[in-house]
Amino acid sequence: MSKYDSTKLFWKTKHKNSAYTDAENIEKNNKLSRDFIKRYISLIKNIKSLQELGVGSGRNINIFSEFLPKIEYFGNDLNPNLIKDVKKNYPNVEKICHLSIQDTLSYLDDIQPIDATFTHGHLMHLPDQVIDVVCKKISEKTNHSILLREAYINNPGAGLFRTWRYKKYRFDRDYSNRFPNFKLIDKIISNHPTKKWVRQCEYFFSKI
Repeated sequence: MSKYDSTKLFWKTKHKNSAYTDAENIEKNNKLSRDFIKRYISLIKNIKSLQELGVGSGRNINIFSEFLPKIEYFGNDLNPNLIKDVKKNYPNVEKICHLSIQDTLSYLDDIQPIDATFTHGHLMHLPDQVIDVVCKKISEKTNHSILLREAYINNPGAGLFRTWRYKKYRFDRDYSNRFPNFKLIDKIISNHPTKKWVRQCEYFFSKI
């Protein structure tokens, strides 16, 4: 089994418990998403479509739809209960978003080009074996802008327990130069609100 296949199996299993998806909607996560989206919304105000890779509970698309109610929304997730969970948490998102229960590589192969691509804590789940291919496909399937909010790098002293516990994530990956034909417009590094040993990074890219 490839590293990517084992990663997909891990997250499919984790998502069988809807409590994992429900837990995404705690106050601090909603604030992080809202602050990030508000920071860049003026730069994408003229787009007609947006996709989120790793929709989760639908939290982010719900926020986007408050600012951009008339555009078309798309998104994927491995969660086999995706549609049910989104409908439970954000029923309006289930109505306005074309939801696809697919892994990210397959989804990007199938989707038609879309104006903006958004991720929040999704690319860090993908192993090194596929990340370059995924970023290339994101570039190919995005017409206007790429917005990312991903864990950036471990601070010194994370410790053995944390290294083991979070081994399914990539906290040491910078995305600054990973998207062909896109220019990095903004990059903000900040501390994680609870995990002091990891920082997070916001990126905004524009098509060249």
